[in-house]
Amino acid sequence: MKKYFWLFSLLIHQVFAQITIVRSDLPSPNEIFTVRFINQPFGINFNQTGQNYVWNYSNLNALITRNDTFYSPWQTPPVYWLFFNGFNTSVAQKMPNSFNIGPLLTVSEIYNFYFANSSRYELTGFGALINNIPTPVKHDTNDVIYRFPLTYNKKDTSYSTFDINIPGIGYWKNNQRRYNHVDGWGTLYIPNDTFEVLRVKSQIFNSDSVYLDTLGGFSGRFPRPKQTEYKFLTKNGGIPVLQILTQSNQLGIENVVSVEYLKVDPATYRFSHSLNNPHIIIYHQPHQNQVWIKILSEEKFEITLYDLSGKLVFQDYLQGSDSYELKNIPSGFYSLVIYNQNHTFTRKLLISE
Repeated sequence: MKKYFWLFSLLIHQVFAQITIVRSDLPSPNEIFTVRFINQPFGINFNQTGQNYVWNYSNLNALITRNDTFYSPWQTPPVYWLFFNGFNTSVAQKMPNSFNIGPLLTVSEIYNFYFANSSRYELTGFGALINNIPTPVKHDTNDVIYRFPLTYNKKDTSYSTFDINIPGIGYWKNNQRRYNHVDGWGTLYIPNDTFEVLRVKSQIFNSDSVYLDTLGGFSGRFPRPKQTEYKFLTKNGGIPVLQILTQSNQLGIENVVSVEYLKVDPATYRFSHSLNNPHIIIYHQPHQNQVWIKILSEEKFEITLYDLSGKLVFQDYLQGSDSYELKNIPSGFYSLVIYNQNHTFTRKLLISE
């Protein structure tokens, strides 16, 4: 009896263990991530969080898709190489957005440049067409997006600035403060897949100052609305699996501006083998009351399914190279445990109609 109790306690401990995010879990050059994008979301709850939390966003339905591509700095336009190169930049990203700063100042065709090491991941500057002129903009103080390792309840702050003269136009100065808090960990459901995640809440306060010679010395300060990013990160995930962006109005009320989540293709997904034990593949769609399991080795495994109360609801054995399909499972949350004397694999499952 003691043997079985110890084994069950070990399995439950592994089910509820939180992950840690480090540098290797973020993007590298020549990686492409397909993202689904919702720019007018409704009914998104971004306040829900906690320890060992289950976030269910499996009902998201985005119609817009884009590819987020990461480059070596040498793959960006040569005009930026003097400021951002392989000696001071780890990765670059072509951004999908453009924007205006005050009157007569447009920013488009943006490349963000990042530096990363074992302790931090930071935005060091960007290159863009500023009023159609290719312009490298190096930060005077870098925007530290993450400090490693990321673990539950970790908090940090970064202050970043840049100041650029634009010949024949004037100057543009930016000040930003970022407050990061890892405010949750647990299991995230998005359409077609499930992930163990950390949630990072980033509150961003940003303001621009401009001086324009072309308007007779016009100057002004333009505070941007407070933005909050809710980012769900997983091991080897590269970019956030899910990101919710909110913007606060003058009353301090947060309104959801956009929701992005990864388009998951089980056949080619970057971290399919990180999410699954090297000996086992699991494919699970929350809206279908079935789970497909395949054993990749010649070993024999025992498969068990527990409900939230810890009650055993299913038990069977899988032989090497077998495929197995769990069908007709009642709706609810479950812990799937597959193990033998050499390996243990655990995963939370959501079954919904």
